[in-house]
Amino acid sequence: MSNPPYRIAIAGLGTVGLGLIELLQTNAALVTARAGRPIDIIGINARNRFKDRGLDLSAYTWVEDPMDMPDLTGLDAVVELIGGDSGTALALARKTLGAGKSFITANKALLAIHGGDLADSAETSGGVIAYEAAVAGAIPIIKSIREGLAGNRIDKIGGILNGTCNFILSSMESRGVTYEQVLKEAQALGYAEANPATDVGGFDAAHKLTLISALAFGTRPNFAAVQVRGIEAVSDLALSYAGRLGYRIRLIGLTDGQQMQVAPMAVPQDSALGRVTGSHNAVQIIADQAGAIFLRGPGAGRRETASAVAGDLIDLARGQGRPPFGVETAGLAVGKVERRSGADSVEAQLAILRVKDAPGVMAALTQALALKEVSVDQLLQPGGHDGHADLALVTHPAEPSQLQAAWAAVGGQDYVLGAVEAYRIEQF
Repeated sequence: MSNPPYRIAIAGLGTVGLGLIELLQTNAALVTARAGRPIDIIGINARNRFKDRGLDLSAYTWVEDPMDMPDLTGLDAVVELIGGDSGTALALARKTLGAGKSFITANKALLAIHGGDLADSAETSGGVIAYEAAVAGAIPIIKSIREGLAGNRIDKIGGILNGTCNFILSSMESRGVTYEQVLKEAQALGYAEANPATDVGGFDAAHKLTLISALAFGTRPNFAAVQVRGIEAVSDLALSYAGRLGYRIRLIGLTDGQQMQVAPMAVPQDSALGRVTGSHNAVQIIADQAGAIFLRGPGAGRRETASAVAGDLIDLARGQGRPPFGVETAGLAVGKVERRSGADSVEAQLAILRVKDAPGVMAALTQALALKEVSVDQLLQPGGHDGHADLALVTHPAEPSQLQAAWAAVGGQDYVLGAVEAYRIEQF
């Protein structure tokens, strides 16, 4: 006797929603075999019913109000692809889970901000939250941490979590174009929104890092705790000098369970993260038993993100739902977890600064750094011109607070022209 279909409703028919429908049509036999039963779409909704989406949707029942989806007869799960951290997406999540239905989403902002409360609701009602598509597109990072590495203690995770920023930085680096030029190109290619602040400001990566960190370290999602710095101020000079010193600057999300940080960082050119170019995402996990695990692939896209949603659907159709953050909510720590032995407490930094081209400046600079107990490991000084000289230096490891104080002190000297650009060096 065959199993009954797994019945879903899809809220949102943008890029990912249409990609999911195409996938379920094209790979229907494969999906049915792997799910153990057919996956049937019993309702769809979008803001404009009559928009031409280039796909025949006439076979599917239109639901005028997405909030009616949890009430559909025989429904097993709602797939939320609307977006946004509040409004309809949040209300739909609450109603779906409150009714004991499963909720599949690609909405990283929603879960980063409300994930703890929604997990409580799911546990109370018997619903399930699945969100593989919310982090790193087609890369199975959630399943890797929650299932493949379930027997490991995770010590550290870092990665390139935003394809738009990686495209911009790697393009500036390889082609010598300005930030403004490549941002316009990214918008034309569809990598960046008309208002790119969420991407280039680091907030999209911070949402994803929040979820990864909660899952890896057994905490409730805490987006407010992420230290966020975007790429808007990364200069072409910094990218050029970083390359001459053997580094590349990438927007990195980094967590060790104690701290979550998203910022442009310098990584070695020949490292796993240093070799990632274009719009790809990549994540490196350091686990106590498995060692270093590296995952790389498309971080967004119609088919790629739909692939991640389909993976969640197949799991749920098989009855393989799991707690969204690895353990039951009672076992989640509210704040930071205990610092693991060997966790980093010092870091080296790459700094780029412009100074007056005058005798004694280098001596004054090194003395100012020494007063803050910061010393120089490498120095690049190509030569002066027009009364100024550009410097790139790599420090020896020091406490981050020492380095911050050092750059503040140096930046206040009359021989320093403009702001100091400083980037953590992340070796992994």
